[in-house]
Amino acid sequence: MKIAIYYPTYVGLSVRNYTDNVIRELVELGVEVMRFSERGKLPAETDIYWNPCLAGGSAPSRIFRRKLEKPVVVTLHGVAPLAMAWKEYFPSIPSALRGKVLNLRNFLLWQQCQGNINAIITVSNYAKWEITKYLKLKPENIHPIHHGVDLTSFFPRNTIQKEEAYFFHVSAYQPKKNINRVIDAYIQLKKNNQTIIPRMLIIAANSNKKWPIVNGLEIITQPKSHNKLRHIYQGALGFLFPSLQETFGMPILEAMASGCPVITSNTTGCIEVAGDAALLVNPRSVDEITCAMQRLIEEPQLRVTLRRKGLERAKQFTWKKCAEEHLKVFKKVLTHGK
Repeated sequence: MKIAIYYPTYVGLSVRNYTDNVIRELVELGVEVMRFSERGKLPAETDIYWNPCLAGGSAPSRIFRRKLEKPVVVTLHGVAPLAMAWKEYFPSIPSALRGKVLNLRNFLLWQQCQGNINAIITVSNYAKWEITKYLKLKPENIHPIHHGVDLTSFFPRNTIQKEEAYFFHVSAYQPKKNINRVIDAYIQLKKNNQTIIPRMLIIAANSNKKWPIVNGLEIITQPKSHNKLRHIYQGALGFLFPSLQETFGMPILEAMASGCPVITSNTTGCIEVAGDAALLVNPRSVDEITCAMQRLIEEPQLRVTLRRKGLERAKQFTWKKCAEEHLKVFKKVLTHGK
């Protein structure tokens, strides 16, 4: 099978990570792949065209919206701008107004072109539900496939060591990542305790927001490599990821694979990824986030249980399995057209 893969000059880091890992595993499965960008010609010698880069409800680019001679498969990672309240997604009123206009444009383009798309891959059952609800696309044409986690980059320490005294959060900063409530929960935790409590380390990559100054709180705005992230996960008392909306939530798996207990949301894609291997909280409740942090401090056996469950959970999400599921969709499209 030959697949021509749209590989634009710039795309977000998480989408690039997904694309690169699936391509690598598809090659291992015997698929011949060729990349093309927005500046290149559409390859003619292929069986399928695949655009893996659609996020935020974005419609396919012009070349994929028309009817092509070969089947077209796209990956739509989510529709958060359409699904979320504007105050929780957009950082300002002007950006919200621009976003609303873009949302309408994308909705209309999807209605026009969905008949020319043979299959849509997305990252979770929750993402499929959102796409169906907010873009009004046919559910039978949407295929949920979970991401994998790189177990050669994220793994636990070789020896059992005492956790260091810090909680941890990492994300590419967006309002929906809920960092403000994470900080509020940490402040409340400090108020509720007379003794010394763990530090809080937050990596809010590429953030230019002015954060509060809190004793014990450290905020880093520079992204970290997988190697450095692994070491931080490995040493943390717990990882906090109470996001307001996620179609998947890759940091949940990275933390679990690194042997770090996880606190995450009881909604959206977070619960689908975490299963029963994390403490689940209402992401809009500072009290619940604080309570979960308190439990990790006071209950060492809970940390042991979550660490064990997390390691087993992470093993269920591999890039090989992800690529195999993609290949099933590609073969179905070649055989049946849909």
